[in-house]
Amino acid sequence: MNEMPLLEVEGLQLYYQTYRGPVRAVDDVAFDIERGETLALVGESGCGKTSIAISIMRLLPRNIHTYRGSIIFDGVDLMKLSDEELRREVRWRRISMVFQGAMNALNPVLPVWLQVADPLIIHEGVEKEEARARAVEALKNVGLLEVVADRYPHELSGGMKQRVVIAMALIMKPELVILDEPTSALDIMTQANIMNLLKRLKWDLKLSYLFITHDLPLASELSDRLAVMYAGKIVEVGTAEQIYLNPLHPYTRKLIASVPTLRGEKELEFIPGEVPSLINPPRGCRFHPRCSEAMPICREEEPEMREIESRHLVACHLYD
Repeated sequence: MNEMPLLEVEGLQLYYQTYRGPVRAVDDVAFDIERGETLALVGESGCGKTSIAISIMRLLPRNIHTYRGSIIFDGVDLMKLSDEELRREVRWRRISMVFQGAMNALNPVLPVWLQVADPLIIHEGVEKEEARARAVEALKNVGLLEVVADRYPHELSGGMKQRVVIAMALIMKPELVILDEPTSALDIMTQANIMNLLKRLKWDLKLSYLFITHDLPLASELSDRLAVMYAGKIVEVGTAEQIYLNPLHPYTRKLIASVPTLRGEKELEFIPGEVPSLINPPRGCRFHPRCSEAMPICREEEPEMREIESRHLVACHLYD
């Protein structure tokens, strides 16, 4: 594609300060998202997926040790914007986020419409009557009736709350929506309904998604490309077909081999060992202590990301 990506991340680092030393949650990460594309960020819990999301939104906790790199959104480097410029011009207006755990994202003492309309009131100064009408429209767009607008979060089911959070993220008509495990706390039928809703919204509103999940089959439902993350680093990037049909990195292969299938018999595999400490990660390739194909060079040198076929990249010494 000749068109400039909507989002282009290069050399992103986010370390958290702890009494034991800095936690390298995101360590020199690079990826891009095209306009109208869904990139799924997959990997085990604790690998840094959500830290990438809060880096882009700049919703940072107080214990930040290192925060640097470039986050170029529609030609503008967000890292060069002040907090006020980012809040006023980008956050929620052009990039929004659906947070993990809908109940935690909703205020239990405010009616649903007011929470959905909040960005309109704060960012655009919309009067409450108009804001309520637009909130009701947003709720209808995610499949909720007008009566839901005056209810409180505890009166809603898990799936309804998730739809409310999605409506909140879309009220300002952003171009990029970050979805952080949007279905993790839902039953399988509600999960399917939410995924179908996200597909429809992407098509109707011409959205781009950064879809964060640890669920590989779920990622295949929504994503155009996948970025596989391990211990603070992206180890493989490719289209959904490339990743599922021809996984290159040993970690990606193990992840796919650990997922049961409905058709045919398959002997499930597991990944031996445990996720390394991000305070003191292994030298060289961070996966080498758990990798059955590790070579001496893997213990000494960090592999570089290289393109093996068109748009299929991997960071592994097997392809040197």
